[in-house]
Amino acid sequence: MDTITVCIISAAVAATIDYLIYRVRQRETSSAKKYVIRAPKEFMIIGIFYTLFFAGCFLLARIQSPEEVIDGYLIFMVVLVFALGGLLMIAPIPGIWDVIVDDDDITVIKCFIFKKHWKLSKVVRAKQTRGGLKCYVAGRKRKAFFVDKMCENVTKFIKCLEKQNIPIEWMKDTPSKK
Repeated sequence: MDTITVCIISAAVAATIDYLIYRVRQRETSSAKKYVIRAPKEFMIIGIFYTLFFAGCFLLARIQSPEEVIDGYLIFMVVLVFALGGLLMIAPIPGIWDVIVDDDDITVIKCFIFKKHWKLSKVVRAKQTRGGLKCYVAGRKRKAFFVDKMCENVTKFIKCLEKQNIPIEWMKDTPSKK
């Protein structure tokens, strides 16, 4: 079986499994005190289309001129494309990257196994960056955790910080240099 065919079949299987997980996944509550900050579900759809588009391009290149396509280069590119598409597809799955806020408790989960627990009352300040908010906890110089602005429920988290009177250092808008 050709390498490209195997890659296309694996992309289709991964997309199907991802879609089934998306449909079965439990819906979060709309509570202001308990919520989960997670990558948006649209990332999965973008990852599926990204992977299938490039798999089709590679297959078309392989069919049009098989003697010009170098196998080592093609395999490297296919693995790279499937890795990037796969990361987009798995990002919204619960447990990959979650920030769970339950009243005063904050739990940060990365890759199902790395868990850190913080208290919202111990958060000293938050600093806005281009990608999101870096949150700092009392007794620690480095950031405790990061909340991405593109994730779901970030506005609830910012409102919660403002309600607790935690200072947020907003980025200053700088004019573009033209």
